[in-house]
Amino acid sequence: MSVMHGESSADRSNPGEPRRERLLLFRIGGKYHGLMLASIAALSPPGRIRRVRPSTPGVLGITEWRGRLLTVLDLSLLLEADETSPPLSLIHLATPFERTTLYLAGPVRLEACDVARHLEPDIDGTRRLEFEGEAVRLVEPAVLMDRIRTLRNA
Repeated sequence: MSVMHGESSADRSNPGEPRRERLLLFRIGGKYHGLMLASIAALSPPGRIRRVRPSTPGVLGITEWRGRLLTVLDLSLLLEADETSPPLSLIHLATPFERTTLYLAGPVRLEACDVARHLEPDIDGTRRLEFEGEAVRLVEPAVLMDRIRTLRNA
């Protein structure tokens, strides 16, 4: 799956209805998580990941994609979820995090979610919304980068 740059993540097909955001949904640790489509450049198969030593917790290594070296982050570790499935995808982030890829175990799907259906944030401040009766934790790339900095300094 490839995401076109400049494509809006909002679905504006019916201006009178609540705004809907397109999300890439996935389950980690039995819970739904989602990334706004606008924060994703593309998805790809896992490919080869080269380990880099010493490494910050949460950083798996580097990979090459379209002629560029990218840092690969372990999404399940950053989300503090227990997931041991083999990776199915790499999620390549869009600008300003275009040099970062998220390693994801498990299937993903593209869905439109009603932005008006936001739920109370988690205790850690993570934004959530409702999808098919379940809470979806929104994964924000800037928050993941802050988590890496915290792990690096621990």
